[in-house]
Formats: sequence, structure tokens, C-alpha cells
Amino acid sequence: MKNRKCMTYSLAFMAFAFTTATAEAPSITFHFAKFNVPGAAQTALGGINNAGVIAGVYTDKNQHTHCFTKNGTTVTTIDAPKGTDDQCGSINNHGAVVGTYTNANTGYDVGFLYQNGKFTDIADPAGTFGTEAHAINDNGDIVGSYRTTRGVHGFLLRKGRYKTLSVPTSPTYTVATGINNKGDIVLIYLSLKSGGLASDFYNLKKYKDISPPGSMESAPTGINNEGDISFDCFAVVHGSQQTTGSLLHGRTYYPFSYPKVAETYGGGLNDKGKMAGSYQVKNINGPYSGYIATYR
Repeated sequence: MKNRKCMTYSLAFMAFAFTTATAEAPSITFHFAKFNVPGAAQTALGGINNAGVIAGVYTDKNQHTHCFTKNGTTVTTIDAPKGTDDQCGSINNHGAVVGTYTNANTGYDVGFLYQNGKFTDIADPAGTFGTEAHAINDNGDIVGSYRTTRGVHGFLLRKGRYKTLSVPTSPTYTVATGINNKGDIVLIYLSLKSGGLASDFYNLKKYKDISPPGSMESAPTGINNEGDISFDCFAVVHGSQQTTGSLLHGRTYYPFSYPKVAETYGGGLNDKGKMAGSYQVKNINGPYSGYIATYR
């Protein structure tokens, strides 16, 4: 299973000002429920829509990865027919899923859209060495990344046209990971200042860093139509380095962790205060488990 942290992989943006959680900020409580695909060696959740349908990926006993959706108690595998090692983690309110598979002949990644039982390849024409699709909104706009000899670049696919997304201070590494119905996009970029991965917000006009305060590295994992943004954060916690989640709600960051585990990763958000993410009990090399978190 690929490393979901990417460490290897109306929001009131008043002057793009954000604050950390303070005593004056309203409190948020996170409630977690575990979910693993029955019989799977590991499970990672990445997307949840307003109907509560989840998209994610699981690894079978032979260490092959598969995309799936969970609707109520029904789990459906949705492997792309042209390749192997499927990855998916975004589902919109119409049930459309985007993800990525590995082309068995070339070894390169190919993005895909799965809707109404049909697979459609998403392959940025500039992607010399592959394309990954990471998120889709209710308008059918898709964001992801493509790889060239000059690095990794984000893209927006809207009405059949590809637009390159590149954080100006990061010419060789930008990955678009989430988009809402307004067209607001969250991205991972390589910070030349810190030398690590950082988080960015793009409103189709301006890029702005939104890395959670105190994080050594971070990666946004989703944005909903309310403007909430989830993150993976690599930081020092109680004297040790580990990955935790963070939620930007309103203009305040709220750190969170699945109880009593080694690592927690953010995930996709719906508009009803629910998130679908993952955690590792032992360490970064251990198996993933999925969770559904409710926050309000």
C-alpha cells in the first residue's frame, strides 16, 4: 500500500489569516469508529460523501491492493480492469470515485474515474511518467498529479481540459489532493525553505501556505464544501516524532489522533462533520486500519 502521508507520497480566508486553537476558540470533540474490510490484511479510508458512502483501499492476503466502496454494510471492490495495485480515496455526492492504478505493461500510474459502473482513464497528456487522480467534486472537476522528467506537478481537469497547478515556490513538486464545489483546491508542495513537504491552498487565483502551526511536515488530505480542511502532520508530540491529524475548522487548527495508536492520518471530509481516515497501531511500518471520525 502506498504511503498515504506522501512523505515518500464558505471558508473566511480573510487575508488568508489563520490562528492556532486558543481558549477562546470553540472546542471540537472527535469521536472515532474503526472500520476494516473483512478479511483484509490492512485497510485505508480516504473519502466519504454526504450519504455516508466511503471510498478507500485494502490489501489482500497476497499483498495486492484494491479499491472499494462501503455503502451501509455493503463493501464493493471496484478494481480498474487495465492494471493492478489500485488506489482510491475520493467519492463525490453523486457516487463518482477517482483513483489510480498501475499499468501492468509500462509500470506507470494511470488515474481513473469510476461512475455508474464504468471506468474512464484520467491521463494528463503532459504526464510522461504517469498520472494520479486524487479527488473529485460534485461538478465533476478532478485534481491530481502527473510526473515528468522535471518533477511532479498538480493538475485540474475541468470540462475535459487540463490545467497545471504548481505552487510558485515549488517548481518541481506539487500534488493536488482535494477540491470542493467552489473550486478551492488543497495541495502538497516541497518547501524550499524547510526542505520538507508543506500544505497549500489555491482559490484559482492565489496560492497560500496553510501548513498547520508546529508541523515539521504536512500534507492536506481533503477539503469539504464548508471549507474544513484535514491534514497529515509530522511533528514532535510528547518528545517523540510522529504523524497526527489536524483539522482546520473555521479559522482554527485542531490536532487529533485516534486513541492509543502510533500514527494517525487525516482523510476525506463530507459536509456533515464526518471524516474517513486511517491509523497505524504500532509504527509507520505496521498495517493500516481505517476509521470514521465524527467532529463537531
